Amino acid sequence: MDNTAENSQIEKFIADLKGRKAYKEKKAIKLGFSNFEDYVADKISNNFSDSSKVCKASKQRVRRKNKNKTKTKPVATCGCC
Repeated sequence: MDNTAENSQIEKFIADLKGRKAYKEKKAIKLGFSNFEDYVADKISNNFSDSSKVCKASKQRVRRKNKNKTKTKPVATCGCC
């Protein structure tokens, strides 16, 4: 059953490539895969393993300091004080 689910995912991925299929086939050959389906299966398995490594903690906004603030310097009226 796992094999049929994997095959359907591979077929769906290949169908979604449309015009990029030739590019991906050349890339698979360059990376040393014996056939295009092996490359797609490896890519799908890597996507699932990468998604499990992502931290699922809630994201918080970081407040930045305002860079537009002007710093005031004391103004000397004369050179003696």
